[in-house]
Amino acid sequence: MSPVLAAPTTAGEPASAAPVLSTDRLTTLAVWTTIAVITLIVLSRRGVLSPGRLRDTVSRRVADLPWVGWFGAGLGLMILWRLAGGVGAEVAHGVGLAPGSLGAQATAIWVGHAVILAVLLAAGSWRPARTVGVSAGFVFRRQDLLVGLGAMLLTAGPVLATLDWAALIADLLHGSPEAQIAHDLLGALAAQRFTLAWWAVAIAVTIVTPIVEETTYRGFIQSGLVSAAGSPALGIALSAGVFALVHVGAAEPRALPGLFVLGLAFGLAFERTGRLGVPIVMHAIFNAGMMVMAHLAG
Repeated sequence: MSPVLAAPTTAGEPASAAPVLSTDRLTTLAVWTTIAVITLIVLSRRGVLSPGRLRDTVSRRVADLPWVGWFGAGLGLMILWRLAGGVGAEVAHGVGLAPGSLGAQATAIWVGHAVILAVLLAAGSWRPARTVGVSAGFVFRRQDLLVGLGAMLLTAGPVLATLDWAALIADLLHGSPEAQIAHDLLGALAAQRFTLAWWAVAIAVTIVTPIVEETTYRGFIQSGLVSAAGSPALGIALSAGVFALVHVGAAEPRALPGLFVLGLAFGLAFERTGRLGVPIVMHAIFNAGMMVMAHLAG
């Protein structure tokens, strides 16, 4: 779960009360677009976005496991995650939590996360699996905190510009501004703040979810796609598409282009650094930022 907030209006102003093309909105859009263009130009000139250079500088090894093994493991985690979340929802219902309430969502999230983390820890305790994982970049270094922060700062412009453009197009087609919050869970968090359930979800979203999602989508799915395609660039693009598609239903359609760009950034950071810790940190910062923006907008 990567929460996304699209802000067509100013904070605290109801969406229906503001025009689609307000001055504040156009100014914000122009600022983020300018930052995005400058960022992409700089990264392009430094060769960061070059597919050929990316192929030559990949610093992790995925050949120790067939592509179907990587992809199958990722797909298995996705299915297990959904099943465990369903069990968590039943547990919430069994203890009297209302379906769809923040407490019920927190229970489902934590049960799902706990199962996946247990599986990953069990796999990591097996030496052959741990050896393959380390070679493939399943590592975290202290410097990843700073590298991830820097990478997320560079990513912010393109992602937020994409979200704003997608929201503008959606609003123009709809004829009026839609709700600012484009993710169900963010909406629930904005409506019920600083309760026990709120803290449970906040900790999960900002700490545990990035670990689970990046291990699944970048660590396994992307490794399989890179191996199958024989191209890091194509593998990154395909895994970013998977990352966006799995959010269909939880996030509004207008948020999906931004999630795709976000997936591209996470995948590129993983391939360039060879360490899964970098996109995990980026993901954590992004989710925390969206929670802050939802708090301000709500």
